[in-house]
Amino acid sequence: MSINLSGMSVRELKALNRKIGKEMEKRVKDEKKKAREALRKTAKEHGFSLNELVGGGKTRGGSSAAQYRHPDDAGKTWSGKGRQPNWVKEWLAKGRNLADLKIGK
Repeated sequence: MSINLSGMSVRELKALNRKIGKEMEKRVKDEKKKAREALRKTAKEHGFSLNELVGGGKTRGGSSAAQYRHPDDAGKTWSGKGRQPNWVKEWLAKGRNLADLKIGK
């Protein structure tokens, strides 16, 4: 499948970029789930739980799930914890609302 990007408007490209970001998140989540299940199965075959082998739960300093996403660049996300990234500061400085960046609003 080939998409002619040069024939798309900026608005169409931004919409496509958002769709790609959402699809990437979904696929990564699905792949992680498959990998965890495969690891659980292997651990069980050896008589262990996955937690016994790799530990369980979050540790201090662990990463948090993204809560906010840049509207034009799906690769830029922020968990909502810690310092605001520059792109969030710039968004807010323009009088825009943080809620507009919320993932899954």
